[in-house]
Amino acid sequence: MRNRADLIGHVGNDPEIKTTQGGDKLATFRLATTERWKNKDGVKEERTEWHQITVWAEHLVDLCSKYVRKGSKLSVVGTIRTETYEKEGQKHYATKIVLGRFDGEIILLDKKEQADA
Repeated sequence: MRNRADLIGHVGNDPEIKTTQGGDKLATFRLATTERWKNKDGVKEERTEWHQITVWAEHLVDLCSKYVRKGSKLSVVGTIRTETYEKEGQKHYATKIVLGRFDGEIILLDKKEQADA
């Protein structure tokens, strides 16, 4: 089995591009996925989930810095990772979608803007 997350959603913030002390580049941003349905009374409902995305693959970091902006619609494929940290004596968990150097994919889904004639 493979640990894989495949999401389609909208970017919640412009990607933050960083360089590690070792010289590796990474990008981070949040992605919103929304589920819509009608309840038993026929009333439309929706639920939005926010996902923390971390991109390590250099070609995908470059793509993020050039083309991904707040509101962009993307397809993202990565690995689910849960990190543990302590804050004020309490144990917390953060689940992220990680696009590694050898796995991961981003597809831009926004329609290209029509050029004015």
